[in-house]
Amino acid sequence: MESVQKEFYRKLQSKFQSSLKWDDLLPHGSTAVVGVSGGPDSMALLELIRQLSDEKGFRIMAAHLNHGIRGSESDADEGFVREFCESRGIRLLVERADVPSIAESPGISLEMAARNARFEFFKRITRDNNCDTVALGHNADDRVELLLMRLLRGSGGHGLGSLRPVKKIDDIIIIRPLLSITRAEILDFLGERGIPYRTDSTNLDLTTDRGKVRNTILPELIAVAEKLGYSGIKEALARSSELISDDEDFIDSELGKIGSSFYAKKDDGLFINLGTLRNYHPAITGRLLLGAFQEIFPDIRLEKGHIDTLGRMIEGNARTANLPGDLRAEVEGDEIVIRDDRSATETPDAVTVSLDSLPAKVRFGIYDLEFNFYMVDFSRTQTGVESSHVRTFIQPPTGINALEIRSFRYGDRMSPMGMSGHMKKLSDIFIDRMVPRRMRRLEPIVSGVPGGEILALPGLKMVSERAKVLDEKKPSVEIRAEKR
Repeated sequence: MESVQKEFYRKLQSKFQSSLKWDDLLPHGSTAVVGVSGGPDSMALLELIRQLSDEKGFRIMAAHLNHGIRGSESDADEGFVREFCESRGIRLLVERADVPSIAESPGISLEMAARNARFEFFKRITRDNNCDTVALGHNADDRVELLLMRLLRGSGGHGLGSLRPVKKIDDIIIIRPLLSITRAEILDFLGERGIPYRTDSTNLDLTTDRGKVRNTILPELIAVAEKLGYSGIKEALARSSELISDDEDFIDSELGKIGSSFYAKKDDGLFINLGTLRNYHPAITGRLLLGAFQEIFPDIRLEKGHIDTLGRMIEGNARTANLPGDLRAEVEGDEIVIRDDRSATETPDAVTVSLDSLPAKVRFGIYDLEFNFYMVDFSRTQTGVESSHVRTFIQPPTGINALEIRSFRYGDRMSPMGMSGHMKKLSDIFIDRMVPRRMRRLEPIVSGVPGGEILALPGLKMVSERAKVLDEKKPSVEIRAEKR
């Protein structure tokens, strides 16, 4: 019996040591942070990595986050981990977080809140202790359960293969040395070594996705498959997850060669270069878009439908998209710009200027406007309109005694000069001139009073057919439009 136990321990140790390139990840003298919850997985990880650290010459420190989810049970977990680490002479760092309160925020589940709190905890520890490696106790069963959870949600390879032996997130290197070891093997190891552990009562909770998969879906799947003649179901699923993870590692390495060259973060949002992305296969552009988005908006989750819409924008088949978190994407020139739609400036109030009161100055949106009478020299223009980068000239039709400066309204139309009286929607003009949707309300529209006929768009240097300058002996209205 003793020889059987020794053989089991030898094989498990071999699995553990061959799971990672330890000398590369943790060279002699380096430090690893070990996440320890008190459960069987983390206790086995702590014992195995402690023994390996003695052999390899790296240091370890344990880290425990009391998340407060289970009240007194969480406090008991903390006390258990403290006592165990003290008995083994292992340095332990402990923090507390009120995860249930965090999870009360809209769109944040309890599981997501706990995961975010743990990651922030690890970030602080690695930063304060000048190290970058965190070891976590995910095992082969976790890999299978996550694979099924993600399959049920319709995830692609990125989600299906997300549990990897080594993964860098921000400046932290996450290692998972137990991914080739099953939960049953871990429990046998702990029993034979006499290592205590805590049992999380929420593991039996059928209200969570993981609880449903672990306690109902996976056991029933295995039972049905075995009745049909299949065997080694967990092992097969774990192998599939491992193969997907390998593929994802390769794809990530290729994406890394592209880097962040195709996007930039500016004060008012994320700017993505369309020309660059059009060079890649849609499968690659989708991943690039998701990576850039998560870099700039880490707390907002995009679904496949959002990525597909952004893909259509890259192909030129869409110009706008509404995204989660009140974000809006728009094509502006050769870029997709993603901004917080709530940040758009309020619509400016309309202003009326009497022709009898000229000269006049008006502030409207992002423009300073000046109105004055001016005699136009026809010798300087063949169109009857003289304009520069800030000056536009109009001759209001008979009967107009005032000008109203206002914002765009749905259904606005004008007859641009040179179109022989043909009416065109202002929305189409804005699209042609590549005016972003959120900026259209800030473009001044000059209309005649009475009647409301649109005479000019001074910010775009456009004049209506009926307001063009025809008589050089008659004073024209000069409009100076300068952006502030």
